[in-house]
Formats: sequence, structure tokens, C-alpha cells
Amino acid sequence: MPWLLYTFLAINLWCISNILDKNVVSKRIKNPVMVVGVSSIACIIFALLAFLFFKASLSFIGIALGFLYVAILLLYYRAMQLDEASRVVALYSITPLIVAIFAYIFLKESFGSEKYFGVILLIIGAIVITLKKDIRSKAIRSTFIGVMTTLLLLWSTYEVALKYFVGIDSFVSIFASM
Repeated sequence: MPWLLYTFLAINLWCISNILDKNVVSKRIKNPVMVVGVSSIACIIFALLAFLFFKASLSFIGIALGFLYVAILLLYYRAMQLDEASRVVALYSITPLIVAIFAYIFLKESFGSEKYFGVILLIIGAIVITLKKDIRSKAIRSTFIGVMTTLLLLWSTYEVALKYFVGIDSFVSIFASM
């Protein structure tokens, strides 16, 4: 039964992370580039430690995925600035659908009907959560939709590419290079 505890813990940590992210980009550090810069410093330190202790080799694929991840983070923080955390996270939950489509097209993976049913439930949940009267201007709404669409497509691309390249290159080298 420890899986239930781990699942509960992971969900709660993810919730706390999203609330803290919203707080940071809305009230503390208004520039998402600064937030990403601080987290990138921590990643660079981790990469140096990985190269030293795990004898990881430099992976250009990992570097490219790292830059893609930075772009994803910038879009995520921008979305958090534009709208409520609950709406951003709800729309973000559509990612499994896009990943499933990309994995089917590029990795030739397919899932059973129960997994597709789960993805459909996620989409219905995202739609229900985001359906509320929107009093923001049309320009802000369209900016938010553009940011979220780009974020979802980039994140899905990142996930599928990561799965593909981890099968080709060393796991440690890819993550250390990111």
C-alpha cells in the first residue's frame, strides 16, 4: 500500500508547487525570466555534479531538450501571470492527450481503451474547471490561449522526444546535459 502514500504525496507536492509558482510570478518576482534563471543555476550545479560523479558525457540531445525545457518554463510562468493557477493546471492536464497522439505518430505506441478513456476524463475535467464566466479582455484571453496552446505542444514534444532519446543515449548523459 505504499504506492497510495506516494501518489497522495506527489499530488500534494504538485499542488503546493503550482500555488507557490503562481505566488512567485504574481507577487514576488514578476519577470518569468528571473524565475527560470534561478532554477537554471540549480540545474547547472546538478549537471556539474553529474558529470563529476557519474562520469556522464555531454549530450547535445540533452542540451537541446534543456533549451526546450527552458522555453516551456517561460511559457508556464507567463500563463500563471495571465490567469488563475487552477485554470492553468486544468488546461495543462490536456497534455496526456497530445502526448498520446504524438507517441502514436512518432513512436508507434498505442494504448488500451482504458487509457484513452482516462485521457477523455482528463479533458472533460479540464473543460469543466475552465468553464466559467471570463471577464477579462479579449486580448488577454487570446494571449492566454496562445501561450497555453504553445505550452501544451512544446511540453508534449519534449516528453515524446525525451522518451525516444533516452532509449538511444545514456539516461544520465541526457539529464546531466539538460
